[in-house]
Amino acid sequence: MCNDGVMSDPTEFRLKLKQPRKRLRVPIFRALLLALALMLSWHFVVYGIMRGQYPEVLRINPITNVAIVPYSVEVSSGPISGDGQLISTRAGQRILQGRLRDQARRYLEVYGMIVPWRVKLELQ
Repeated sequence: MCNDGVMSDPTEFRLKLKQPRKRLRVPIFRALLLALALMLSWHFVVYGIMRGQYPEVLRINPITNVAIVPYSVEVSSGPISGDGQLISTRAGQRILQGRLRDQARRYLEVYGMIVPWRVKLELQ
């Protein structure tokens, strides 16, 4: 109401509020896609670092996180101890698998933690 008692426009007396700033809104699928791209990029960087630390004989698949170690069993003229060979290769497999997983943690490689590193022994 104005001073003269006549009703005027009802919006006339409303306080004009400041409009809130428009925030940068990133759709969730874009944010997830960006996070996935960064995670895979870092995974391939760490793969390159790991590739340089191990001999060329070791084959590493960067997508499945499987390291394939070729080995051969030599027969000697003495008594054959197949159990000893089996235990030593299993122990070596576990040691190498532990080292790969530790490196994934050291470099904060999320992909390597989600899809853990495995080691397979390939008989030649």
